Order: sequence, then C-alpha cells, then structure tokens
Amino acid sequence: MAAVPSAAGAAAVRVNRRRRDWRGWKFMWPFSVVFVFVFIIPIVYAIYISFFQKK
Repeated sequence: MAAVPSAAGAAAVRVNRRRRDWRGWKFMWPFSVVFVFVFIIPIVYAIYISFFQKK
C-alpha cells in the first residue's frame, strides 16, 4: 500500500515555499528603488515637461 501524505504536511510545504519566494523579493527592493529613481521618474518627468515646452 502506498503512503498518502497528510494535509497538514502539504500545508507546511506550501508555507515554506511561499516564505522562500518572499526572500527573493527582498533582494529586488534595492534594485527596484534605484531603477525607479534613475530611469522611471526622469522618463515620466520628461514626458510631463514636453507638454509644457513652447517652441
């Protein structure tokens, strides 16, 4: 007869998998902050300013 894993064991594995995925995002925060301030904000600001420039 094959052993059937219990529901509690599956839930514990699922929680650990989520926790591991969250740790990866912690490494992304510094890059994300620098990326937004160096690339995204200047591009959005340039588009905003382009609407008000007179030629």
